[in-house]
Amino acid sequence: MMNLYQNGYMKLSYNYSLSLMEQQWTMDTKDLTKNRKDCEQLISLLNSITCVQAQKYKPTGVLIDSQACDYTVHQNVKVWKGDNLGNKMSSSGVSKVAFVVKKNVLKEVAASHSFQKLGTKKLTFRYFDNLREAKEWLLQQN
Repeated sequence: MMNLYQNGYMKLSYNYSLSLMEQQWTMDTKDLTKNRKDCEQLISLLNSITCVQAQKYKPTGVLIDSQACDYTVHQNVKVWKGDNLGNKMSSSGVSKVAFVVKKNVLKEVAASHSFQKLGTKKLTFRYFDNLREAKEWLLQQN
């Protein structure tokens, strides 16, 4: 596993042998709720870093582990994810994205459909409350 980026909010790594990129959000995200605008800008910046690394390493799967997050994703960030993150991931060769969230928010997050616009290439995404199940799904052949 190669560490690609890390700060107080997120760790990004890549596993060559599995062609899997992992974005793990940390407990420090509690600070993000203090200023909504700063929160949205930071989330967009960190997701942009993930997109750039995906374009460089071309993983087939991306695991986004946000179980430790203590912030609410606002609607305009969800739209940004759909318009930018989804399009860039699919154009980088990513075919699957797994989001791992806390059990108590799984239904709410899954219902939000944060990837509404995905561009022209196929990108399959699913929400999980279990990290192991998410990884197994990512590694299954289509």
